[in-house]
Amino acid sequence: MEEVSRALTQNGMFVLEEYVGPTQFQWTEEQMAFAKLLLGLLPERYRKLPWGAIKMVEGRPAVAEVVAASPFESIRSAEIVPLFKQCFKSVKERKLGGTIQHLLYNGIICNFSVKDREAERYIRGIFQIEDALIDSDMLPSDFMLLIGKNR
Repeated sequence: MEEVSRALTQNGMFVLEEYVGPTQFQWTEEQMAFAKLLLGLLPERYRKLPWGAIKMVEGRPAVAEVVAASPFESIRSAEIVPLFKQCFKSVKERKLGGTIQHLLYNGIICNFSVKDREAERYIRGIFQIEDALIDSDMLPSDFMLLIGKNR
């Protein structure tokens, strides 16, 4: 963040659209509970994993699993917003959600066709529930758009 700040011109803006949720995907109990609840409301045809099993819950990956897949994946994601605010004067912040949907659709998004009206209704409903939880500050937004300029 400091390097970006030094590189900005006087009128320059830093635009960041990023995952800012729990470091190394260590989901909160609240996220996992809401994802499980919403997953339970979906018909089985939407919960079918690629190998045929029915998804019942989304687990929290072990840190070692995240590191094995990619050592730098979300390694400091929970620090992004505080560091951004420390280094930049915020011009605009927009919550993009993903706090529940990131977990919920993992492995099953392939079951939701754009031509399937019922799938579309479920997706819209889940969006509305997630947005309401984030807008009421019951859950944070795991993805954000941040625009800032030098202090």
